[in-house]
Amino acid sequence: MGTRHVMVDIETMATDSNASLLQIGAVRFNPARKTVDLDNVFEVNVSLPDCRERGMVVDPATEIWWREQSPESIASVLAKPRYTVPEALGRFSAWYPSGALCWSHATFDAVILQNAYQRVDMRCPWHFRDARDLRTLQGLFEFGGRKVPDELWSPPDLVAHRASHDAIRQARIAIVQIRSVLGLD
Repeated sequence: MGTRHVMVDIETMATDSNASLLQIGAVRFNPARKTVDLDNVFEVNVSLPDCRERGMVVDPATEIWWREQSPESIASVLAKPRYTVPEALGRFSAWYPSGALCWSHATFDAVILQNAYQRVDMRCPWHFRDARDLRTLQGLFEFGGRKVPDELWSPPDLVAHRASHDAIRQARIAIVQIRSVLGLD
């Protein structure tokens, strides 16, 4: 478990694998030490016009969904600066530790980011074998009837649908689940 772990979360304008990106968030964490590295949080906003120019999609249902979100989460994804897709991905790659496991909702965040990297002819910072899925972890954790403490799902210090905050929340939950599944707690 000494391998480095990164929790990734993105905010998008669609749920398709070629969705336009609004925000990329990530945090490093260590299940062995039960720590989330809050001094090393990553977040970058992405230019929606640049995404659209590159053929990334916007889904009308997702536009409606965004209108229903909190003012804090909307302000977060609209904040400046907003970077072009290559600039945002380049910043993320520069921050991402070499050889780290990439934790996310692997059929959503990881796939959309991998497609974005391909779209702009850049190398994804993690190897495809290093992608880890939160939904699978959740399923394994729940087999024994275990539940994540309620305070971890909606902590008052974090804004839902702000990518870096979702990554922090997900990392905290993943630590509990990983340690439980491995019989460490």
